[in-house]
Amino acid sequence: PRLRFNLALVMQQYAVQKLAKSKTQQKQTAGERKVSVELAIEELNQALRFFRRLSQLGVAATGIEEVKLRKHIEYCSDAVTKAEILSRNTAKEAEAEQKKLRSQQLALESQKMEAEVARTIARQKELQEKADRERKAKEAEERMDRLREQWQEQHQMEQVSKDERESKKRKKDHYDDAVIVPDELDELENRAEAVGRDDNEGLEEEEDNAQDEAPQRLRLKKRSENDEDRAKALAAVGLDSDEEGEEEEEEDNA
Repeated sequence: PRLRFNLALVMQQYAVQKLAKSKTQQKQTAGERKVSVELAIEELNQALRFFRRLSQLGVAATGIEEVKLRKHIEYCSDAVTKAEILSRNTAKEAEAEQKKLRSQQLALESQKMEAEVARTIARQKELQEKADRERKAKEAEERMDRLREQWQEQHQMEQVSKDERESKKRKKDHYDDAVIVPDELDELENRAEAVGRDDNEGLEEEEDNAQDEAPQRLRLKKRSENDEDRAKALAAVGLDSDEEGEEEEEEDNA
């Protein structure tokens, strides 16, 4: 019994010290204070059970005065009641602290997400700027290529125009150098006279041929007129085409 009394007394003192520290300890969080108060309540309840058990055994069995045991029982009961109130308060504080921590965690996560979004936007902007720079560089290169091609075409056109002018100038110089001398003029006149004589001879020959062919054409024309007159006469007397053909054949035979 004496050992149980001493054990209960130690548990009572330890629980009271923990309750006192939980009230004055500033470094502990609300959750830590709540755990400390709950442990102190368990210690007080255990000590209270020991004191009550010793009180039930009586002075004869334990050798401990009843008044002393009742004082410890009352003290532990009051301490448990106060500790339970403190436990409820620390539980509320722990809950509020937990909410605050969750809120802080959410805010921190939100900040992280915002930072990640900002980094993503910055990367996208950087990629877009890089793409714009590459596009502008490509456009500038293409523009330079077009200007180079235009310059080459213009240069070629100028070269062709220059060559044409030089060619015309060379031809003009050649014509200027080719001056006709008097001997050459005489030769050209002689050639022209020879060509003229040949043309006159050809015309005279054609006239002679025309004169030879004229009587023959007159005879053919006269015969054609006679044939027409005979056809009209036959038509007047009512001869058919077969008889006319026979007469023409007889005339031809005659």
